[in-house]
Amino acid sequence: MHMPESTIHREDQNIETKCLYTEPLPLMDLCRRSIRSALGRQRLRDIDSLPLPQSLKNYLQYQ
Repeated sequence: MHMPESTIHREDQNIETKCLYTEPLPLMDLCRRSIRSALGRQRLRDIDSLPLPQSLKNYLQYQ
């Protein structure tokens, strides 16, 4: 699909503006998202078998 350059530029500006005016996610949340993404949806149930403290397993499972 071809989009006019002015539309693309405007979308880029909107993204940049949103980034400037929104709070960044806390590092803990970014780490949780990264770990869950690395595990993949099919293996999220395996979090309990990871060699981690129970409190961290709970955090990864949004408990």
